[in-house]
Order: sequence, then C-alpha cells, then structure tokens
Amino acid sequence: MLILLFVTSTRFVQAQEAPRRIGIGVEVGTETGVTLKFNPGKKFAYELLAAWNVGDFVFVNGHAVYTKALEENPRVRAAYGFGAYVGVYESRRRSDGFVGLSGRGAVVYAFDRYEAYFQLTPRFDLLPGTRFHVGGGLGFRVFI
Repeated sequence: MLILLFVTSTRFVQAQEAPRRIGIGVEVGTETGVTLKFNPGKKFAYELLAAWNVGDFVFVNGHAVYTKALEENPRVRAAYGFGAYVGVYESRRRSDGFVGLSGRGAVVYAFDRYEAYFQLTPRFDLLPGTRFHVGGGLGFRVFI
C-alpha cells in the first residue's frame, strides 16, 4: 500500500512539473487573428498566426523561433526567428494570392501558464511581385 501511494504521488508531481508545450491565443495588430505555439524544447518553438478580415484577406504566417530569457528577469524573453507566409487578398474586382518570407522579433513576458508579447514582423513578398513591409502586434497565449 505504501509503495502504491509513493508511485502515485511521484507520478502526480511529475505530471504537474511537465512543461506546457502547446499555447493558444490571439494577436491584435496589422493582422488580427488566432495564434498557436508549439514548444518542443525550452529555447525553440514553432508559431503560427492565422488571420483574416472577412471579405478582405485570409493570411497564415509560420515561424521557427528561438527564445532567450533575459538575465535580469527570467520572465522576460527575447524571441526571434524566420518563417514564411501565404494568403489571399479579395477585392470587388479580383482576388490575388501572395507568398513570402518573414522574420519575427518579439519581447515576451511569461507568467504561470500564460504569455503576453509585442512583436514586429518584417515581410518580403515573393509572389505575385516583390515588396517589403513590416507588420506586428500585441498577443496573449495560454498554454494547455
């Protein structure tokens, strides 16, 4: 009986200490939408933003992101990485698809199972033509 209690309690503690690897949230900014973050490790993550404006555009942007905690305050982190995006702009006359490369630079504040962030996202359209522009926004995620 004592062994069963010990094994059960250690598994419960291990389950509580396991890192939360999937974050779901919202981002408001140049593109407003929902975010998904997958953390396979402590310093590296994959992020996805799906944004839309009904009747105007649909947009998906993904990044591979490296995260580094600041020495002064480990809850504050710098995040940066590279990725790509694809989307469709709609207008009354026609719709245009677009594809490009993007970067991400962010300041992240993590607490408990939540994180809030401010990010800038430089983008370089490759198709249908080349164009450089910068997006960004404020976001909030909860990890499950």
